[in-house]
Amino acid sequence: MNIAHSRTRGPRRRAVSLVLLSAALVSIGFMSGCGGGGSAGDEPARPDAPTASFLPLGAPAGHVTSEATAISADGLAVAGTAKDATGREQAFRWTVGAGFTALGFLPGGTRSTGADMSSDGSVVVGSADTSAMPTSSLTAFRWTATGGMQRVAPLPSTVLCNGTAVSGDGQVVVGTCLGTNNTAFRWTEATGPVSLGQFGGGLSAASTASAISSDGQVIGGAGSPVLRGAMLWPFGQPPVTLGHLATGDTFASVSALSADGGVAAGVSIGSTGAARMFRWTVASGVTAITGAPSDVTAMNVRALSASGAVLVGGWTRGGVESAVIWDQARGLRTLAQALTDERRLTLSGWTLQRANAISPDGRAIAGTGINPQGVAEGWIVRLN
Repeated sequence: MNIAHSRTRGPRRRAVSLVLLSAALVSIGFMSGCGGGGSAGDEPARPDAPTASFLPLGAPAGHVTSEATAISADGLAVAGTAKDATGREQAFRWTVGAGFTALGFLPGGTRSTGADMSSDGSVVVGSADTSAMPTSSLTAFRWTATGGMQRVAPLPSTVLCNGTAVSGDGQVVVGTCLGTNNTAFRWTEATGPVSLGQFGGGLSAASTASAISSDGQVIGGAGSPVLRGAMLWPFGQPPVTLGHLATGDTFASVSALSADGGVAAGVSIGSTGAARMFRWTVASGVTAITGAPSDVTAMNVRALSASGAVLVGGWTRGGVESAVIWDQARGLRTLAQALTDERRLTLSGWTLQRANAISPDGRAIAGTGINPQGVAEGWIVRLN
């Protein structure tokens, strides 16, 4: 498996007054964090009033597209990746009060992508290229407002690394390095990069790390996707093989974890190439998330709420990407369907392509879509 950046098709830059933006966020419940609780003198909400809000993010100055890939616990900050007119990618952080902050590049580098952020939104991790290494290469980074973008040291004898996830406190970074096959790693400032081992046997032995629980105690990913499938690494304990949904599946990996790592989710791919979402708990084991139309050709799981009760991700159907959401009460459906049918929200001209992140309480979701002008743009949905 090759390491690669996530790719975004692309939104135009939208100049938004931060004053007006903050006012709008107050009106839709972002600033209060309670989804629109009003004073005693407010006019009662109409029965047909929307119970969700939708906020397009625009793009940083000098860029034309954006994709939100992570969201803070309070839903007031996101991280992601923007592209300029030439297609060059740059990681960003966005907050209600400050708008966009372009996170820049590593020394000698020309691109960066944002993958995840800490619970308070102060730490962003991702991947960037750099020439300040023994060999010019792709590497993981960790960004803070005080320290800027800093390279996460790679595993020894590796040439490419990416940073995929960070713990809630921002102190533990996980990702994958490529040496002799992929190797998952766990990094802290105290330990540096620590290999999680390779699994699968022989020349196929490998591992990838795609997710970490908010408490930093469990890492999710895969061993050799074919031979070993989905895996968990509880800190200080032996790794746990979850495997595949069915014998003969050719790929399986964990890509999302609950806050304590007690719930995991991901995708398993069958021998015919059909992808199926799965959810795992100690009690139930690996179980399929059903409900996808039969003509869905690809699926991904991006994030779980803190309890693991709500899942977000995406599927491809008829060549069209759509953001999806799942919970036990309503099952799997597109996010657009959930917002329009269940929440009475109008999404005029928008196609929601990927739901990439969800807040711990499950009430704020971030992702990307195609805006009415036909370009990719990040967004936040708030469920009131």
